[in-house]
Amino acid sequence: MPWRRRHQVSEATLEFLARLSAVEWFAHAGQPYKPETSFQVGSWAEAVSRASKGYWENRRLDASNDLSSAVHRIDRNRFHGHWNRIVAAVKKLTQPLVEAKAARVIEREHLSKEFVDCVHWDILSACLELEYSDIVPPEFFARLAKVYLAGHFPCGEFKEGGVPKLMVY
Repeated sequence: MPWRRRHQVSEATLEFLARLSAVEWFAHAGQPYKPETSFQVGSWAEAVSRASKGYWENRRLDASNDLSSAVHRIDRNRFHGHWNRIVAAVKKLTQPLVEAKAARVIEREHLSKEFVDCVHWDILSACLELEYSDIVPPEFFARLAKVYLAGHFPCGEFKEGGVPKLMVY
């Protein structure tokens, strides 16, 4: 795939953002979500608490670092020439979307800026996985994106029998 039109975001990212824009975020929070692959938490307070725990923050940061390291390893020229510009271009699209889509639940549940930052990191990182999906298959943040698209909030992870399960509200 030839490199995208002078650092604009990919069609895959635009399609993902359009899908996110079309759904009501957190509409199914508190309802069951794929019990075979997740663990349901009981409240917004618990979800936000779990999301701000060091393990989950580190897991998400590690996944993001894994992506940038893989892009760097596979295509150094593309990484050095484009990574920061792509991040900036994607942020311009994701920041206002996250703020608009999360506003209702933030007001209703009195959620903090930490919550918005967490959601924005997940959505931004899912977009970055899409931007580089031609060389690194989307994985971790693609799983989180499915949770957001289903109207839930991913807030942690644990292993059960060696298989990672998401904590979801």
